[in-house]
Amino acid sequence: MKKTFYLILVIITTTIARAQTITVEGSLFEMNTEKETKIPVKLKLDKPVELHFDTVSAFSVRNGNVSSDAYIKGIKVSWNPKMSELTLTVNPALLDAHGNYDVNLRYQTGNATDYHYLNLKLIRPQAVLTVDKINIAEQGSVRTTDPLVITETSGKAGADGLRISSAYFPGVQGNLITLPAKPVKILPGGQVTIAYTLEKDLFEALPFGETIGKVQLMTNSVVAPIPVQIGIWKRLSKWWIVLTVFAGLLTGTFVRHFLKEKKEREQARLNGLQLVQDIKGFTITIEDPKLQEDVNVIVQNVLTAISPENNSANLNGTAVITKAIDDAQNAYNDRKRAFKTQTDTETDIYLKLEADLFADDLPPQLNRILSEAQDSLKKAKAKLDLFNPTEAAIWHSKAQEQEITGLTSYGAYANGLLLFLTIQSNYYPSIPATDPTLAKVLAVLAPAQTECTTSFGSAITDAHAALAAAKRIQATLDQALTALTTGIIKYYSNTNQLADNHPNFKTVFSSWLKAIGDMISNPQGVPQALMYWTQSLPMDLNTAWTVAVSVSPITLGPGQPAPPAFAFAHQESSVSQPLSPGTDLKTISLASINTSFKILYGRYIAYSLLQLFILTLLMGIGGYLSYGQKFVGLPEEFMSIFIFAFSLDIVADNITRIRAHTGT
Repeated sequence: MKKTFYLILVIITTTIARAQTITVEGSLFEMNTEKETKIPVKLKLDKPVELHFDTVSAFSVRNGNVSSDAYIKGIKVSWNPKMSELTLTVNPALLDAHGNYDVNLRYQTGNATDYHYLNLKLIRPQAVLTVDKINIAEQGSVRTTDPLVITETSGKAGADGLRISSAYFPGVQGNLITLPAKPVKILPGGQVTIAYTLEKDLFEALPFGETIGKVQLMTNSVVAPIPVQIGIWKRLSKWWIVLTVFAGLLTGTFVRHFLKEKKEREQARLNGLQLVQDIKGFTITIEDPKLQEDVNVIVQNVLTAISPENNSANLNGTAVITKAIDDAQNAYNDRKRAFKTQTDTETDIYLKLEADLFADDLPPQLNRILSEAQDSLKKAKAKLDLFNPTEAAIWHSKAQEQEITGLTSYGAYANGLLLFLTIQSNYYPSIPATDPTLAKVLAVLAPAQTECTTSFGSAITDAHAALAAAKRIQATLDQALTALTTGIIKYYSNTNQLADNHPNFKTVFSSWLKAIGDMISNPQGVPQALMYWTQSLPMDLNTAWTVAVSVSPITLGPGQPAPPAFAFAHQESSVSQPLSPGTDLKTISLASINTSFKILYGRYIAYSLLQLFILTLLMGIGGYLSYGQKFVGLPEEFMSIFIFAFSLDIVADNITRIRAHTGT
């Protein structure tokens, strides 16, 4: 077998012997390594001289730092003085290492005994091996394999004793590929194809997809081992594409048509259930029977539409359910608006009646007469609180009727009382006409008589106006009582300060004054003022006064201090005052408020800490399960876990808000 070997003479050496200059010229040459190769070396002399070379072998030969006797024996020297030509006989078998060789030749000039040295540089280039990737592919039952092809591309050096390592595949135990163990020889510019075998069981155990392995080529002709990649692809049969397309087509048809219709139908039913839930949530606290009846009809229509037994929906599709739900939604919205309008209307009616029947300036006389209307209005308010405007309207109507009835009764009572008070003989004691009291009383009562006739002379059509008139009439009666009481007390006191304190006179006067006061205040709510009056009271008062005047010098001795005039009258007319509105608040101490606040705040903190503990526990377990298997402790891992925990808290808050909003 032949081997190509290149030696390149790369350095031109100039040797000076005494005054002689020797120039060495070299050129590229090629030799057959199967036999010794002769390399001619031309020497150029500037003047004739006799040279004597050692013609056995080179004096010294070195490859890098390596010097070997084999290298010296591998180069023989011959000298032709006539032609000034050296001949180097090179044995490549002894110069087997690639690289640069430093060769020194020893010679003498003329008859001189000293030696000179001529330096030559020989280069043995390394082999350039190229190897393509080994591709092995199996698809279905068809398998293709590429052989291992090694090519020497420089054409200058071969590779003798090329060895191939065992194939290595990560994760594969055993020899998946078996290659020749015998060394391989490659000539310069040559190519070698190497066959191999696959282990069946190991190959079948490979996963689908690409499996990468490698082998290495090792020889002294190259600097380092040459890696060769092996790629194995295992694929399913292409018929699986057809089957997958068919399955995808069937699945797509199933999803886009059957499932889509089912999904839309269930979505429509969910919308219907949502509407039922909305209606239930809206009406759960509403007592109004009419609203409950109306929305129940709407709910039944929705339940019928979303029922799986709805044959119309099963035959005609989701549109039937959607239309029924839309119609129910519209009907529900209309009924809700109508209910709100009804509630607002009845609330306005209540507020107006409340302003009249529970007015702060409502006199006790009217308060008693309108008590039944007030009770009915309270019941109307209770119905409004239960969102029952239908029954609230019934109680409003009843309260309005009772208000008119009560005001009519008051008008009749006030009219009879005014007629009684305008006749002096009915109640007025025997007091001289020069006293102005009666005139003042009649002057005060005159407007009340006119207003009573105007407001209560016929059926009441405006209860609010009638109530205002009744309050003015009652205020006038109270003024008349004050004028009457003040005038008569003044008369008796000015006439005889001793007689007005006579026990018998005080008793009779108190009876007369109480009867007049009861007729005006009507404490028992009787229909006629005369039911409080005794016809003999004025006569009894006149008699008692006459007796008291006649006996006053006897019953009261001189120098005895006189009591305040008509002190008993002031006692009769005095009224106790209620406690101030701030009384209850004063019984509450700031300490108790602070204590309650601390208790509530402590509970809030406790619940917050409990929530944080539970959330932290869940986050810790979740983080451990998510990151524990591959956790190393790198900074980016800590940042990822931190962001995970930070985001989870936000997600928990959002879930809480969503649940609070949806009520789930």
